[in-house]
Amino acid sequence: MQNLDTARAASNRFLIAALFLLSGVAKIAAAAMVEGYIAAAGLPAPPLGYLIAIIVEVGGGLLLLAGFHPDRRADPAGLLFSGRTGVS
Repeated sequence: MQNLDTARAASNRFLIAALFLLSGVAKIAAAAMVEGYIAAAGLPAPPLGYLIAIIVEVGGGLLLLAGFHPDRRADPAGLLFSGRTGVS
């Protein structure tokens, strides 16, 4: 049973990493459009926001593929941000 759980966790990590990486690569391919969208939303420093988005999406996707996961101390922050996103 543990082998099945390990395989399931690995496949889930791969699928989530694929979402992050595809989104990051799409942003890289359409850099001007993404920066324009950030500027149109009224956010300050569109190039900086674009760079942060690329680092989070591509870097996060690669970390997930590598099997990195935060320890349990990060769980409350994840729940807070998930709840906040659901409310928005």
